[in-house]
Parts: sequence; structure tokens; C-alpha cells
Amino acid sequence: MRKQKIGITNILILIGLIGLLPILKVFLIPGCMAFDATDDANHTFVNLFIARQSLSAGEIPLINFWNNFGTPILGDVLTYPWALHAQTYWFFPADVAMAINRFLLAGATTLLLILYFRRSMSNLAAGVGAVLAFLTPGFFWHFAHHHYQAALFCFTLILLTQDHFIKKPRFLTWFFLAISFVFTFFNTSIHAVCLMIPFLLGQQIFSPQGRRLKSVSGLFAALIIGILCALPDLIHFVHLISQSMRVQGNYGMPAHLTVAKRFSIPMVGLALSGAFLLWQKDPQGKRESLKILILGFMPILIVFFLFHFQAIWQAIPLVKSTDISRLWWFSNVFLMQGVGQCIDRLNQKNKWTAGLILYSYLLLLLELCFRVFLKHSFFYHHMYLIFFTAFILICIAAVHLSKNFAQNKKLPSYLMNPNHRRIIAALIIILQMIVISTRILEVQNLSVCRAGCYFTEKGGDLFTPRSFLKYIPPKTRIAVDDLSEQGRDLKINRDLIFGSSGRSVVLNKDFSEYLLKENLITPDNAQFAYHFSPPWRIEPLAELGIRFIMQKGINPTLTKQGWRLLATENEWALYEHPQQPSLVYLQNQRGERRYLALSQFNIHGNTIRIQLPEIQEAQELVATFVHLSGWRGYVDGKERSLYHQTNQLIRLEITPHDHEILLKYAFTTHSE
Repeated sequence: MRKQKIGITNILILIGLIGLLPILKVFLIPGCMAFDATDDANHTFVNLFIARQSLSAGEIPLINFWNNFGTPILGDVLTYPWALHAQTYWFFPADVAMAINRFLLAGATTLLLILYFRRSMSNLAAGVGAVLAFLTPGFFWHFAHHHYQAALFCFTLILLTQDHFIKKPRFLTWFFLAISFVFTFFNTSIHAVCLMIPFLLGQQIFSPQGRRLKSVSGLFAALIIGILCALPDLIHFVHLISQSMRVQGNYGMPAHLTVAKRFSIPMVGLALSGAFLLWQKDPQGKRESLKILILGFMPILIVFFLFHFQAIWQAIPLVKSTDISRLWWFSNVFLMQGVGQCIDRLNQKNKWTAGLILYSYLLLLLELCFRVFLKHSFFYHHMYLIFFTAFILICIAAVHLSKNFAQNKKLPSYLMNPNHRRIIAALIIILQMIVISTRILEVQNLSVCRAGCYFTEKGGDLFTPRSFLKYIPPKTRIAVDDLSEQGRDLKINRDLIFGSSGRSVVLNKDFSEYLLKENLITPDNAQFAYHFSPPWRIEPLAELGIRFIMQKGINPTLTKQGWRLLATENEWALYEHPQQPSLVYLQNQRGERRYLALSQFNIHGNTIRIQLPEIQEAQELVATFVHLSGWRGYVDGKERSLYHQTNQLIRLEITPHDHEILLKYAFTTHSE
């Protein structure tokens, strides 16, 4: 098969177009920004904002004091302040930085995929494979999010460096492989990294020289180097996740899985055809064919089996709490190798070509029928009907072709036209783009900016109503009766105000259960999210340091209870607690609380410094943050033990002779 040199202009055009796709509406709708109003605005932006504050203070970002009553940054496996694409947030506003990252990472991922596919196929096939691997609905849906944006880029980078090391097992090639692993651990979610490893081992096994001891040991050594470099984050994650709400429940079937389950008929069909044609080639072709089938096609069957038999999925520890469709992000890279191999053979003049072209057009016809007319897709609904129909049509076409060949001893000329390859490649991409553009990007509706997790109106990453901020002093805490995915009291940390809603992978289980037991919160639509809600009980909220509440509509009962109505705007009302509680307070043996003034405590990096007032008796100091194992307490420079009670908040015994308290969050994993 003749190879061509890379056309730089064509490559740049393709990379530019793919880069523009995830930010398309920014250029089509005024005031539309390329970020997700939920995960990006409520998690990425708020945590990176705090991480930059800690780094500016000369400290490693370990914890975000402002959300979830103190939520770790180290070990949360979502923030990644060291990631390459986290650095743009230093120079641009968060909503602009996200758009820049999408453009650069989409283009860079496509480029690496092209380079990887070009090792074994033509430019056209490599381009088609790269675009399809990137635009598979499951991955493209999650590409919007900071912690997954670099997943496919990192995976392909490791595949390329791994391939070079297998072919030339030298120190330099191993060094680049090790650097690729280190880069991956610091740039994408540990969940994605864990899913990559079986495919990297498969790549090793199916490579001709990959099973040599030097090659295998080099791969594991590079992996270990990556793990060691990221060890503090990994250890902290394992410790935190064992105490979180997330690991306790099942992942379920959220709405995005209806998108992730969409597979293109011609894409899967041509991949299997490519594997079949490679099998006919030589021993190396058989290995490549098995790689496509085992690493590319088998994960499709495994995941759909678990989707269909959810009892099995939900019975597997840890796996039950994860999105298993993410296996396809990496298996699709190998599936597209089959597509590319098939496309490369569509213009070869042999007896298989005609059948392959007919087969391809039939698959495309089926895809059009079910996607356009019935609005269904392969492996989504009517799977058995599609299989049966495809089988009958292909059998009829095969019989017709066999008769024609037997009578004429040659293939029809219309089946030998090389333009068929280009037409089929173009149609496959166009059909994939129909799903991406309509179901995910929603470009068919240019009157509305919001599109799933891809686009939001400008300002959607800020607390609203903005007019309420003048009534809420910095360093006070607010609770909002609204779904945490709206993020009203999560995004408010950028105004230096503490929020109360819980939304994190490492949300503390004991604290969450206490809030549920006290009827202070309402769980959201995920096992790792909640928001505060009525009845607004004065004493429990005071113990938690919640001074302000915000809810829809005015409630006269609150005014009778002593709550002060501060402001209203549209449907929202802002109330102040009758006791005006503080984040830090003293409590004597009679249970009486003395709230510290805002000027008496200061937050800097990973520490809280508290100046004590004069007291006449021993008391408890309560800091309204969850007592995680990383906390340390110091009184006038000497360490003193911290403890907690039922509500899980930090407590410390103080005496009349104490003057200054230092609470510091440090990396540790042992219990107090």
C-alpha cells in the first residue's frame, strides 16, 4: 500500500476545524461562552481559583476552605492545578481560558491521533480515523470538562512513545515513555488513567517485539515512575474516596449515557471489515486483526452486556460507582484502526473490493434510515432488528455479486471507482457529525446558547443575583435552597464568601449523613451532591456557621422566627440569621456560644489563624469545617489535639492563657 507524505496544509485545516468545533457557538451567538454551567462553573473554576490563591501565597494547594465546609484539592482527582491546561487560568478569565483549552486540546489530540494512525494506513484513512476517534459521542460529551479534556491526548501520547520504545528499546525512548506517564498522571483523572492501562498492556502484547522482557519491564518501569511522581495525590484520593458518599452508591444510568451509547453502523461495520481483511494478509495482519477485535470491538459488547444486566454491574465493588462507558474512549482508538484499514482497501481491484463497497453502502443506508427517519442508532434501540435487516440485505448483495462474478469473471466497473473510498469516508464523518452537532452541540438551535455541558451564557459562572453581594460580608457563609448543579453557593467563593452546598467526588460521608439525619439538606440527583433546604432551623444552622440563607419567595414564618429579610430580586429572597453566626466561635460547658468577629480570624493558603479574645474559663473553640484527618491544631506555637463531635466540625480545647490558634491542613492519611 503506497504511503504519501503528510500534507501540512490539509493537516492544519483539519486540526483547525476540529479545534473550532467545541467552541462553535461562541462565534455564532453573541454573549455565548464555551463552558459548562455545572461541572466547570461549580467545580473547576472555583477550585482552580482557590488553588491559584494558595500558590500565590507560596503554598501547595491542598484544600478549598470555601466549599463543602472544607473540601480537599489534593486527592479530589478533578481539579489538577498542575495540569498544563490549568495554566491558562492564570492569564485569562475562566470562561475564556476554557475556550482556549478546548481549541488547543481538540487540535492537539487530533494531530496525535493522525500521527498514531499513519504508522499503518494512508493519510486519508488516518484523518478519518482520528476524527472519528475524537468525535465518538461518549468521549466528546466529556471533553467539555477540565478533568477529562486531556484523556485521549494523554492516551495517544503514551501509545506513540510506547510504540517507539517497543521498536527501539533504548534509554532515550524509555525516558520519553516515562515522561508521558508522568504527564498523564498530572493532566487527567485517575479514573481515566486506570481505564487506559488494560489497553496499553494489550498494545504491548499485540506488538511483534512487545512481549520481550526488556520491552515489558520498560513499560512497567515507566508506569511506576508516573505513579511515584503522583503518589501524594493518589494516596490522598484513596484515603478520601474510602470515606466519601460517591463510593457508597451505584452510578446508575444518567442522561448522558443515552448519548454515549450511540454507535455508528458504518463505523462498527467497517471496523469489523478491516479486521477481516487484515486477517487475510499475513501473521502480522492476524495480530493486528485480533488487536482490533479484542481491544476495539470486545469492550463494546462487554459494556452493553453490563448495561443490559445492571444487577451484575452494580454487584462489582468500585466498578458500580463508575461510568463504565468510558472504556470506549480508549477502545475506539483501536476500533478506528479497523475503519482505516477498511477504507484503505476500498480502491483495491480484487474480488473482496466489490463486496466491501456494497457492504459499506448498505451500512450507510441503514444508518441514514435509522438515524434520520427513525431517530435511532446502532446499539441503542431496535438492535436486533438492525442486525437481522443488515444480515438479509448483505446476503442478497453477496449472492448477486457472486452470480455476476461467476458469469463474467470480472467485477463491475462501477464498483471499482476509487472515488467510492472518498465518498464513504466523507459520509461516515458526516453521519457522526449529525449526532455531535445536534445532540451535543445543539447547533440546530442558534437562538439558544445553552447546549448540554458545552455552552453557557456569559456570566453563568458567577453568583446571582449579584445585587445580594452588598449585603453579604466576605468570610461569612450562605446556604441556598437550590440544586447544587446550579452552583449558586459554590460559585460565590470567587466573591470570598463561603458556600454550603455539597458537590464533590470526595464528599465526606459522615458529615453528609449528619446533615441528612438533622433534616438540613436535600440530596440532589447524584449520590455526591446536596443542597440546604427548609425548614431553616436556627440552632443547627448557627452551629454550622451559616449566617445567610437564600430561597425562592418570601416566607413570613422566617420573619416571625427572627430572620431578617435583607433583599429580594426576581424570585429570590435573602435572609440573615437572627444570631449572626460566625465561622469560628467559642462554646462553654453550658453550651453558650460566643461568635468571633470577622477581624479575629484570617485565612491564608492552607491555614486559618485565629486571635482569641480574653476568656475566664476553659472552653471549646469550634471552627465550622469538617474534621478531616489532614487537620492540625497549634496553640501559641505548640500542637494541640483536635477532635469532633456528632456534627463532625473541628473542635479544640482552649484555656484563659491561650492567645493564638493556628489550624493547618497538611498532607496526611492517618486518623486522628
